[in-house]
Amino acid sequence: KYVRAECRPQDKATFNVKYDGEYFAGSIVDISAVGIACTFDKSIQLKPGTDLNDMQLKLRAVLCRVGGKLIGINRETEDRHVFLFSSEIDPKERHKIHTFVYDRLQESIDAL
Repeated sequence: KYVRAECRPQDKATFNVKYDGEYFAGSIVDISAVGIACTFDKSIQLKPGTDLNDMQLKLRAVLCRVGGKLIGINRETEDRHVFLFSSEIDPKERHKIHTFVYDRLQESIDAL
């Protein structure tokens, strides 16, 4: 239902979050207006349904603060975690995400 943009290493799409008193970081694999698929740089024990209320996304040089809920983990693909953003995202933050997705998709089309 939502268009997802794949994030390449050169896109520098990363995130960090504080969970259970510890900081975790990782890479965003793909992103849409409603969520991300990502991998953590170090092991983290999360269960589906876990809320992470203060995730910081770095989309190239643009910082976004969002909340998200873990909806699943795909262990077959590098422990890929899938988060849905909370519905209360600030419109300015959502606009930053939309802009990044649009730019990535445009770059993909231009490369054809």
